[in-house]
Amino acid sequence: MKRNELEKNHKFELLITYNNQTLSYESKIFDFYNEWILIPVITVDKKIVGFSENCNVDFIYADDSQLYRWQNISLKPVRMGKKVLHKIEMGEEGTLYNRRKAFRLFIGEQMKLRYSTEDGRITTQVLVKDVSETGFGFFSKEDLSLKKLVSIHLIDNSMILDLSGTIVRKQKLEDRDSFYYGCQLTHRNDILNKYIVKKQRELLYSHSH
Repeated sequence: MKRNELEKNHKFELLITYNNQTLSYESKIFDFYNEWILIPVITVDKKIVGFSENCNVDFIYADDSQLYRWQNISLKPVRMGKKVLHKIEMGEEGTLYNRRKAFRLFIGEQMKLRYSTEDGRITTQVLVKDVSETGFGFFSKEDLSLKKLVSIHLIDNSMILDLSGTIVRKQKLEDRDSFYYGCQLTHRNDILNKYIVKKQRELLYSHSH
């Protein structure tokens, strides 16, 4: 796909990689100027985000059920008249892109896990690795079966969120004498999605300064 085929007001996604961690940011194309793509200025807490040379940014654009990617783009704030925007400079042609996984937000904290047995309801502490809009992963010494329904109690500042999911992946970790479990959410959660977007913005700002 050619850069000049992109459309105004069309949605796109930025994949920002910094210190081996990838963040996702979604927006819409505001306008075009010469070879620049102009987008609404990216801010966190009303502060304009700058992108250092240590950040690698890819531009993802969907068209006719296909995804196209422009790699290692340049992203800088610019004033156009009275409006501050971010300008994107990138190559003329994007390549087909195959997305396989939803963005995962690293957690790395101990949290409560609940599940049912024949003897009743069990509550135990586990190390939650990450969450995404489709599931979550955790480490535990408990030997749980695939397809078991479990729930975690996610607490972050004033937000409390209960997430329920079915175990779809199980991996024995011999060096830790524990298991890693991957779970698929039983239903999509709008609050979780908003939380992930909020945390991505916070990480984006911290990585860009």
